[in-house]
Formats: sequence, structure tokens, C-alpha cells
Amino acid sequence: MLPEVHGLQTRLAAHAADPAGYEGGQGYWDDFCLANFLEGVCYRYIAHPEPNVIVDTKDEQLGVPREEAQARSLAALQLVLDNGPKIELDHQFVYYAHFEMGQLHACMGKKDEARKHFDLVLSGKPLEVNSSTRKGKYSLESLLMMRTHAAVEALDHGQPV
Repeated sequence: MLPEVHGLQTRLAAHAADPAGYEGGQGYWDDFCLANFLEGVCYRYIAHPEPNVIVDTKDEQLGVPREEAQARSLAALQLVLDNGPKIELDHQFVYYAHFEMGQLHACMGKKDEARKHFDLVLSGKPLEVNSSTRKGKYSLESLLMMRTHAAVEALDHGQPV
């Protein structure tokens, strides 16, 4: 999946100086945040694969050391949070980025930092600065709340998140 994400990032970089020139002037920041969110999630899974996953040893991305994958994941997710105010439609990326940051910090053993991100998701407060363009719930909010409650429960019981 990373080659696809990097391809989108390359296409977006070509419009970085003038986002208004991207696909009719709309969606640049939504796509930028989507690409960085997906990159962050991919690198989190490279750094900390799920216990029930069968790892494909032929995958060249597995050569990325855990610390580097963690750093790339944190950097990509932070880009989503930093650029969240510019999102036009896909506000859920900000909430899901906080969730993924919490997941990553939990995997890294930084429980206080993980809890901080989980608590932000559960707070019910608008996390995007430009929340005026959002009407009602964000996409898949109920699912994220359920996953976040489960992650906090696992964190409280010392189980893998």
C-alpha cells in the first residue's frame, strides 16, 4: 500500500505551491491528510504488526527498522493534525489520527501519551480548528468511539492495544 500512498504524495507535492490548482481547486488538503494518515497507519503496522497477522517476508518495507517506522508514523500522523484545520470535508481524519497516535504510543509503552490522544477522541469536543464546516457527526464516529473505548480498556488492563 505504501507505493500507492507515496504516489499520491508525489502528485500532491506537485501542487504544494498552489493547492488551488489541484483537481479543480478542491480537496487538496483532504487528500493531503488522507495520504499522510494512510502512511502513518502503514508505518505503525510495520513497526508493530498485529499479533494475528501473517507477515509477508517478501515485503521490502519490512527492512525498515522499528524505530524508523515509528518515527515515520508519528511524523505522518502529526502532519494530519497540523493540517487538520485546512480540511474541507473529511474531518474524521483528525479524530482517526489522534486514535492512531494513541495506538502507536501504547505500542511504544508510552501509556500516558496514548491516554492523552484517546481522551481527546472520547471528549466529544471538536478537534479540528475549522469545525464550523462540519455538520453533526463525522464519518464513522460511532465506530471510532467503540474502538477507542476498547483501546482504553486494554490500556487499563495492561493488554495489547
